[in-house]
Amino acid sequence: MISIQAAFAILAGLLLVIQGMLAAAWFRKKVIERGSCLTATVFGKFLKGGSRVGVFIAGILTGFLPCGLVYSFLALATSSASIWKGPLLMTAFGMRTVPVMLVTGAGFTVASLKMRQKLMKAAAVCVLISGVRTIARGMVFAANSSTEKPQEACLFCEAKQP
Repeated sequence: MISIQAAFAILAGLLLVIQGMLAAAWFRKKVIERGSCLTATVFGKFLKGGSRVGVFIAGILTGFLPCGLVYSFLALATSSASIWKGPLLMTAFGMRTVPVMLVTGAGFTVASLKMRQKLMKAAAVCVLISGVRTIARGMVFAANSSTEKPQEACLFCEAKQP
């Protein structure tokens, strides 16, 4: 029987893989008409005003949008099955995200459109790789939960001799 920890790790990995593929535009999302998109209406008011305060408010509101990457890390934190590791993982995710978002936002303002597209594709590939690694870890959790003998921490690593 597969453990809850393994199931959540595999789920988190799948969500990361899907998010990476969507970000890389390797398959299309369902296109929503502009008039029916609530976020375009809300953000449009702040962004079209041209003020720095409006852009700042739009950035803050963006934090409240559903995000596949955050949901993936929530599933990963849940898969830790620890009251301490889960919150620490989410704290680490947040602490790593804030500086990257600040640098990315500042850097994108000076980068050309072609460079931004390349960087977004590279970021999408990184998310995809993280998803595959998380799935592999979930598979190790599943294998360890079905056997009494502990296995190597990575399915792709060579077995170490004692």
